[in-house]
Amino acid sequence: MRIVILVLFCLMTRSLMAQERFEAARLVQANGDTISGYLSNLASYNEIKFKTDLNRPARVIKAGTVRGYLAGPSLVRSRRVPVTLYRTVTITNGRGAPEILEVLTQNVDTVNAFLEAVVEGPITFYRMIYEGGEVYRYLEKEGRLREFPRNYCLYKLDPFSEDMLRRKPIYEVNVISATYIQTLAYMDTLRAVLQDDQYIQSLEPIPYKEKAIIDQIVAYNKARGLSNGGLRERGRRKASYGLMIGSLAVQQDEVLNLNEISNQRLLGFMVLLPTGQSRNKFFKLGVDYAAYRSSEGRRSMLAFTGGLRYASLNGAVRPYAGFGISVVRQRYNELSWNSWLIGSVEAGLNVPVRRTIFFVHGTFTPIRFVEHGYQYIGYSVGMQF
Repeated sequence: MRIVILVLFCLMTRSLMAQERFEAARLVQANGDTISGYLSNLASYNEIKFKTDLNRPARVIKAGTVRGYLAGPSLVRSRRVPVTLYRTVTITNGRGAPEILEVLTQNVDTVNAFLEAVVEGPITFYRMIYEGGEVYRYLEKEGRLREFPRNYCLYKLDPFSEDMLRRKPIYEVNVISATYIQTLAYMDTLRAVLQDDQYIQSLEPIPYKEKAIIDQIVAYNKARGLSNGGLRERGRRKASYGLMIGSLAVQQDEVLNLNEISNQRLLGFMVLLPTGQSRNKFFKLGVDYAAYRSSEGRRSMLAFTGGLRYASLNGAVRPYAGFGISVVRQRYNELSWNSWLIGSVEAGLNVPVRRTIFFVHGTFTPIRFVEHGYQYIGYSVGMQF
């Protein structure tokens, strides 16, 4: 088992110099000409990689140097856009759970970026995934591009919190009490864009949810002759599947002698499902089988896990981390029983090669030992498709 893992690890290490995963696409140059080829690094907001032949080196394409690209059903345009910076402040007023609110910092950057057109028509709705996975949205009408503001707050702090604010960055402040209001600036932007529709001027505030905002834009576009309101098909958000094989290091076992542990093995299958807006976040569903033995007997665990994973989608080596909750069918010699709500944490590295991702994976489970009778660190290698 360990020899197999070592061989696979060596192959993965060698593949670090191999090509990243590219997909067929069309690049629209600054003069409007279109070139067919292959693109990678599509999760980046400001830089992609392009090649006309998979066997040739890729060249880096910066936002602002081309008009955009088409990859599958996705239409992405290059624009120079404002990026308003926000911070969060925690309000703890002693009445229930703390509230975490976004506040405006008055700082605005201007960047060249690739924007994905989610709705295209008389009003076009763009989405951009910025640094750290932050989602920014833009509306374009008659050639004018506007940033769609977040649902941020204005607030008045108590004297103690004001003193803290002077001494610390705003994102570190835990406010004792404050008076704050939600500005609903996003409604002002929506009304400004839809100003030639009278009903929007008296529209009650809609929830700050992307679907609710898109519904308003689609309705506007439908009223101007677009049968589907300009809503584009979503692309590049498919489920992926993975297989892994590995071993484990037993940390604790309330029955077996750790000095005699042998024959450790770990097998797994997983499905990663996109969560929606952010390309970096995934729901994970998995089945894992782990087993080991000593002179006293043999323990095995069959775990059915659901959890969340955050994964980098840029670079030749891409780290990820996540957590999960499992239902585990345990077996010790002739005894078997179920263990519920077992927590685990995971981390690893993905290495994309062509259309396959090789990975090195580590997991620690269960987070609490006392209730479940065992604890181990698993390490494995595998492939994701």
